[in-house]
Amino acid sequence: MKKETTYTVETPVPLLEFLLEHIQGQSRNSVKHLLSRGQVLVDGIPQKQFDLTLTPGQQEAIQKASEEARDYARELNSQGEEECLQILRDAGVEIEEQPDSAAFAALCGPVYEIFNTSMGSDEYLTMVQDYVAALR
Repeated sequence: MKKETTYTVETPVPLLEFLLEHIQGQSRNSVKHLLSRGQVLVDGIPQKQFDLTLTPGQQEAIQKASEEARDYARELNSQGEEECLQILRDAGVEIEEQPDSAAFAALCGPVYEIFNTSMGSDEYLTMVQDYVAALR
């Protein structure tokens, strides 16, 4: 059974714009991919036309919710990363699969100081560090 997410249009809006507003965390290309495969239904009819103007009251359903697009993007990213690593290995580069993160953090200390000196503040650095920490 296919999982569907249904939204109701409140104001006139192009389909692609509507999808980008409602499918969080997906790139424009991922959303266009859903459209190109006919996975977006408007009033029960598969739509591929990204510039279709939706009118108030129309129902728009996304088959195979946005998780599929997210998983697909992650799979492509993983494949690309592995291909790049293999190219490096083939060129004789040794890849450290389990790096020592504490040692790496210690080595970054001087880089942080240079950044703070050039930027005049650690506000941006702290913002980036907080963002990275939230991803873990």
